[in-house]
Amino acid sequence: MDLRTAAGRALLSVLVAVTFAYGTPPSLNAGGPQAPNTPWPVPPTIADGPVTLSNGKVLPVAPAALREQPSAHAQMEVDHAADVIVFTPGERPAVPLAGSERVPVSAHIATGAPPVTLASAGGPPEGPAGASAIALPNGLRKAILGFLPYWMLTADELAWMRYDLVTTIAYFGVAANPDGTLATWGNGWNGWNSSALTGVINAAHARGVKVVLTITMMAWDGGAQQGTLLGDPGARARLVDAIVTEVRNRNADGVNLDFEPVPTTLRDQYTSFVRQLKAGLVASGVGSYLTVCTMAGAATWATGYDLAGLVSPGAADELFVMGYDFSWSGSSRAGGVAPMDSPYILDVNQAVADHLAIVPGSEIIWGVPYYGRTWRTESNELNALTVPGASGSSNAYYYVGNQVLIGRYGRLWDPIGQVPWFTYYDGAAASWVEGYYDDVASLAVKWDMVINRGLAGTGMWALLMDQGSSDLWNLIVSKFVTNAPVNQTYDPPRTLYFAPGTYVGRQFSATGAITASLSYTLATASNAPTNQKSTIPNQAGNWYYITAGIWAGYWIAESAGTTLGDPAPPSPPSPPLGGVEPGVPVAGDYDANGTTDLAVWRPSNGTW
Repeated sequence: MDLRTAAGRALLSVLVAVTFAYGTPPSLNAGGPQAPNTPWPVPPTIADGPVTLSNGKVLPVAPAALREQPSAHAQMEVDHAADVIVFTPGERPAVPLAGSERVPVSAHIATGAPPVTLASAGGPPEGPAGASAIALPNGLRKAILGFLPYWMLTADELAWMRYDLVTTIAYFGVAANPDGTLATWGNGWNGWNSSALTGVINAAHARGVKVVLTITMMAWDGGAQQGTLLGDPGARARLVDAIVTEVRNRNADGVNLDFEPVPTTLRDQYTSFVRQLKAGLVASGVGSYLTVCTMAGAATWATGYDLAGLVSPGAADELFVMGYDFSWSGSSRAGGVAPMDSPYILDVNQAVADHLAIVPGSEIIWGVPYYGRTWRTESNELNALTVPGASGSSNAYYYVGNQVLIGRYGRLWDPIGQVPWFTYYDGAAASWVEGYYDDVASLAVKWDMVINRGLAGTGMWALLMDQGSSDLWNLIVSKFVTNAPVNQTYDPPRTLYFAPGTYVGRQFSATGAITASLSYTLATASNAPTNQKSTIPNQAGNWYYITAGIWAGYWIAESAGTTLGDPAPPSPPSPPLGGVEPGVPVAGDYDANGTTDLAVWRPSNGTW
C-alpha cells in the first residue's frame, strides 16, 4: 500500500486515532525529578524551518518529496492491519533477565581482550574507540536490536529465532493515542499479551536478552495527533503511566519509541517527553532501557529529532537509526533501500558521517533492512528512472522473497550502492521492473562500517524476514560474536600468502581504534612475513602483523584471500666439531612431515 494515497493515509490515521476506554493506571509516585502530582513542564513548539545546532551547523529543510516518505515500519504496520490472527492470552513472563548488570565502558572494552603488542599505538582514535555501556550477552561484541512484529509471532517463524545472536528484541508494537491512552485492541495489543510473546520473553531472558515494548505513533498524515499528545501535560503523564504499567505487567526490560516522523515544530516537546518517560521508568523500578527510533536523514535535514538531546543524560540510552528507506515506493529512481553511496540521493555513508558530527558512535544503533523493493522502471539500466505515477506498483519483499526473485531473474551487483539487484521485463505491464535488496555481501559491508565507525551496534527491520535461511544469522556470527582470544607468535616468522586483490593494512591503538590505514592492490599473488596472529579489541576476526614489505608495521585481516604458510622446516643439524665425511647421509625429519629423510653435507659451500 502506498501511504501517499488518500486511502493509505486514512487507514493509518484510523490506526493511530482509535481509542478505547482505558482505566486510569496507577500514578507514578516513587519519586524522580518531579514532585508527586506536579505536571512535567511542556516546552513550547518551535518555528518550522531550518534548525541551528549548538555547534553552529544549520540543518536545512528536507526536500518536499522526502517529507512524504513513509518508512517500512509505517507501511508494513498498515499492510498487516487487517490480518486475521488469533492470539492465545499468555501468563506474565516469569524468567528473570540473566546478566543484566551495567558495567563501565572501559571495563567492557577490556573484557576478553588478549594482551597484544600493537603497532603504532599513538595517534588520535579514528575507528571504534568506544562501546555500549550496557553489558552484552552471549559473547556479542556489539548491540544487536531486532524488531519482532506481531505478525511474526507464529510457531513457524519463531522456530528460526536465534536468541543467542541478539541483545534486544523490540516487540512491534502498540500504538499511542493522542489522549495518552494505548490502543488496547487489535493484533498489536493482543500479540503483546499473547502466550507466544510470553515464550519469547522467557526464552530471551534465559539468554540475557532484553525484550522491550515498541510504542508507535505514526504521523505521516501531518503530525496533528502527535501535537495533541506532546502539548498536553495530562496526556503525556497518562501515556507514561500506561507504558510503565505494560512494562511491569509483562516483565519487560524497557521501551522503544517509534514516533515518525516528528515535525520540526515538536522538536523540543518530543525530547522533553523522552526525558519524562525515562524518569517514569526509572522511578517506578521497572525495566528502563530506552531507545528512540529516528529517521536516517535526521542528522542531515531539519526534523523533530534532536539527536544530541535525545541521548543526553536523563534521556534515552541509545538512538535506533532506521538506516533504510533511502529509496522508497515514490522514489524517482530505483535503487537500494540502503545504498552505501549514491550519486542521486542521501546514502548510508553520508548519513553516518552526519550523525557522527552530532552524537558519539557509542550512542548509535544503526538499523539495516532485511527487505528489498521493486519498481516499474523506464529501462533496465542501473538506477533507472521509475515510471511516473506507478508508485502503487512498488512492492517490498522480505529477504527470502528476494532470494526467490534472483533465482528466477539472476543477481546483479551495484558497485556504488554496494547492494545486489535484479531486473526483468513485465509483459503484462509493458514495463521493466527493477528490484534492490540486501544480502550477505551487502550486509557484510554495512556491518563492517558499524565496526569500523565505532557505533554501539546494529539492528534490523525485521527479525525473521529471513525465515527458512541461516545466511544472515551466520553473518552475524562472523561479524559480531567474540571468538576465543587468539595470540600466536611465530619465531621465526611465517609466510602469509595473498591472492590477487585489494587489501587494507591497519594500525591500532590499545583499545582497537584505527590510527592508520594503508590500502594496496596486488595484481598478482604475493606474500609477506608475519610474526603474530591476534584478535584486536573491538575489531572483528583475526589479524596478522606484517614485519616486512609494503605493510611492514601494519596488521592485515585474516580473509579468504590470505593463507598462512607452513612453518619453515628445521635445518639439518650443524656438523659436529670434528666435521662429517662428505657424501655420508645423515638421517633426520628435515621437511617436518613425520618421515625420516637423509641429508648430505657439502663442505664446498657449507650446506646440507
